[in-house]
Amino acid sequence: MFRLQRYFSISSLILILLTAVVLGFFYRQLSLNLLLNDGENKNAAITRIVANSLWPQIVPLLTPTQRVSPADERVADLDRRTQQLTRGTDVVKIKIYRLNGLTAYSTDPSQIGEDQSGNPAIAQAQTGVVANDFVARDHFNAFDQRYETRDLMQSYTPLYGPDGKIRAVFEVYSDYTPVLQRLGREQGAVVLGTTLILLLLYAGLLMVVRHAHRIISRQERSLRELVEGLEARVDERTRTLQQSNTQLQEEMTERRRIEEASTEREQRLQAIMDNLLTAVVVTDSEGKIESCNASAEQLFGCHQQQLVGDELCALFGTATSAYLRHQPPYPAVAKLGCLVGRVHEGDAKRRDGRELPVELAVTLFESRGRQLLIASFRDITARRAAEQQLEQSRQKFIHQEKMAAIGSLSAGIVHEIGNPIAAISGLIEGICSEVDGLPERVHHDLTMALEQIQRLVNINRDVSEFSNPNGEVRQLVDFNSLVGRICRLMRYDKRLHQIPLTLDLDLQLPAAKVAADQIIQLLMNLISNAADAILAQGRSDGLITVQTQRVLASTGADSAVQLSVTDNGCGMDAATREHATEAFFTTKAVGKGTGLGLSICHAIVTAHGGEMDILSEPNHGCTIRVLLPCMDDAPQRQAANAESLPN
Repeated sequence: MFRLQRYFSISSLILILLTAVVLGFFYRQLSLNLLLNDGENKNAAITRIVANSLWPQIVPLLTPTQRVSPADERVADLDRRTQQLTRGTDVVKIKIYRLNGLTAYSTDPSQIGEDQSGNPAIAQAQTGVVANDFVARDHFNAFDQRYETRDLMQSYTPLYGPDGKIRAVFEVYSDYTPVLQRLGREQGAVVLGTTLILLLLYAGLLMVVRHAHRIISRQERSLRELVEGLEARVDERTRTLQQSNTQLQEEMTERRRIEEASTEREQRLQAIMDNLLTAVVVTDSEGKIESCNASAEQLFGCHQQQLVGDELCALFGTATSAYLRHQPPYPAVAKLGCLVGRVHEGDAKRRDGRELPVELAVTLFESRGRQLLIASFRDITARRAAEQQLEQSRQKFIHQEKMAAIGSLSAGIVHEIGNPIAAISGLIEGICSEVDGLPERVHHDLTMALEQIQRLVNINRDVSEFSNPNGEVRQLVDFNSLVGRICRLMRYDKRLHQIPLTLDLDLQLPAAKVAADQIIQLLMNLISNAADAILAQGRSDGLITVQTQRVLASTGADSAVQLSVTDNGCGMDAATREHATEAFFTTKAVGKGTGLGLSICHAIVTAHGGEMDILSEPNHGCTIRVLLPCMDDAPQRQAANAESLPN
């Protein structure tokens, strides 16, 4: 039986004593805090009164170079006036410090002239902040470095001059010993009174507890009798429940076996789903995703928890969404009916917004009276890339065959044209050398004819060199000479008849080991693209600049040859620059571009171990910079590029 009266008596007495002690402690702390706040305010007021009243007597003592002593008449006069002002107050000592920490004045003459520069309170007051501290009796004073025999409140206050600057530090000591003694007596009275009140309350509660204890004893006996009757009824009910429990355990064992078999089938099915390379998504009839496999998480770039609850149509890319836009919006079974039972090539959208090509198949089935949809996504990015690479190789081969045929045709034309040109040139030179006394006008016309024949000879030679392909054989070439020949040939392009083509060649350019045919193809493509960009904008002041320059290679090699083609045409935006070097990407009209020009240029530069950059803004022209390694560092650059290529 719980002994309420005994435990209540002991615990109540302990709580009464603790309450009295705690209340006394809080009363003392509260009173002490109030006294300290009052002391700080009183010391500040005394400082202002003394400083305002005795400022003329204080100023002479603040001169840094002047020595002070207790025998000085000014000190005695200031001491007398200070005693008059502080008479009848709690102030026991006043000190005035110079800014260098020297004690200029103290009511204790023995402390005048002391060096207190190490006192942290003086340093704090010099910053404009009042420093206060309470030092209990028989405790160590951290500011003055000594033990005090009284309870003191000390304040360090900055003294400001008429100019608003701090001139000195004023220290006031107030004696709080009588106040704290009175506070101790009041604390004892409070504790005693509180204890008496709590004891009276304890006596009243004790009487109530004794009465409650008697009532509880009577009720306990009644409860014991009821418990005995209930135990008998519980025993009977327990036997009945045991029989029912046996039957229930048998049913639960059978149900557990069925659930384990079902769980095993679900796990097997989930394992099969997770190991499929195809992304599988299951939705309800409204198109909301209910589950997916691990391949779907990888394909769409998010976890299953992020996919569950989303709309299936949110996974479709732009092309598939446009295809389904004309289908009924609801329900999803009707909207996706055009995809059920067949494989559709479309696109899917990842969580980061990137779209990729997929094969999409949708199946409709029923489960427990519900219509569900199973959507299968297979990533065909690699297949599309292989197809594009194959098409690029085919177009490149066709282009090479076409260039070879043009070269063969050019060689035949050059040969046929060369003989008549030589005959005409020899005939005119014979006339000029054999016939004397020709009129000046006739001689001038023959000279002009020879100049035009020489021009035909130069053109014939350039075409002849162009028509002798060397394949991919790399040789040391004069890069400036090669660029000049290509630009001379390109000037005969009808697109460049009204567009100036200027050259800015670095005469100190070193030799480069390149495949000349590939460089010809590279520069012709870049100049053709520049001409098309200027014509597309319809500029009358179009200009194409081809520049060569020797620069430092970005990969740490000694030097590199930089080839730049600059135009003031229509330029490119950021999206066009990002895809400009991709195969079959073009911004030209249908039938005017294959999308292979810059792709082939990029492949040629990469094969030479170089780099190609595109600098362009819409309506601000374009600059394409090609960086090719010089003859000294080309092998190292090519080896590095070969190692970086994928297997």
